[in-house]
Amino acid sequence: LKMEEVNTKTVQPIEEIFPSRTKENNVATLSWSRTKTSKRSYCDRCKRPKPKACICESLPSESIRLSKLRILILQHPHERKRKNRSVPLLQLTLSPESMIVAVGRRLGDKLSPSFTDIIHEERRLPLLLLYPSSDAIPLEEALEIIKKARKDSDGNATIVNVLVLDGTWKYAREMDAANVKQNHYPENMIRVQIKPTLSTHFRPFRFDIRNPPSEDHLSTAESIAWAASQIEDDKSLYDKLVKPLDCMVKKWKSFADNKKIKTKDERNSDGMGETKPNTTLQENLKKRQKIDNEVID
Repeated sequence: LKMEEVNTKTVQPIEEIFPSRTKENNVATLSWSRTKTSKRSYCDRCKRPKPKACICESLPSESIRLSKLRILILQHPHERKRKNRSVPLLQLTLSPESMIVAVGRRLGDKLSPSFTDIIHEERRLPLLLLYPSSDAIPLEEALEIIKKARKDSDGNATIVNVLVLDGTWKYAREMDAANVKQNHYPENMIRVQIKPTLSTHFRPFRFDIRNPPSEDHLSTAESIAWAASQIEDDKSLYDKLVKPLDCMVKKWKSFADNKKIKTKDERNSDGMGETKPNTTLQENLKKRQKIDNEVID
């Protein structure tokens, strides 16, 4: 366009473009603006959306305080981002004095002094690392060692400190290897492993929303619940600590069923063991080929 045509071009008044705009305040209000949705309501105690995701029905009326055990959890930073982690369930069940959580990949990271001081305190009983390594001894055998150490301390040391590495199995192995390589574990640490029996209320694959590799792979909450019940010598404690876990898994699965969420195998299979072709991808390729042919023609 020539400059004369631009200058003589009729310009539509702004009031016609935005009818709700006023000359006084020069503010436009669009009639098609999105309606504000109501905010989701969260439970004050469990911090989950209520009422569907609330798990308070499974929590004890008062936090449980352990008398013979203190749990120290070194949590991998990536685990903290997961919505289906099990440690927050223990935090809702146990008192703050009974469990301390620190976020880091190794004990050499900048952790809370209250966390590292407990681990490296020489006057305390040997630290138990709850991790199923090849050199780990059964928890029952470790408790016998603790019992003897308690007698040698003239009863001054009473609390057993248990360190747990919280993360996926891959990250837990990396965390353990890093602590060993950089010599972050205390010298008096004892590696222990647990072997829950079916004679109790133990149930394999209890936390199956995280796809454990085998029935011997337990969630952090399950492992701590079993160890705590043995150290505290209170079999009912196991049921109290895994009850919130069972409740969360039940609700999680109900959400998945309602949304018809399928596994990767279910999405790729027609139910007869045959893999479905990716029809969407094939259709898009045909459309693209048709367009290309039209352009060539």
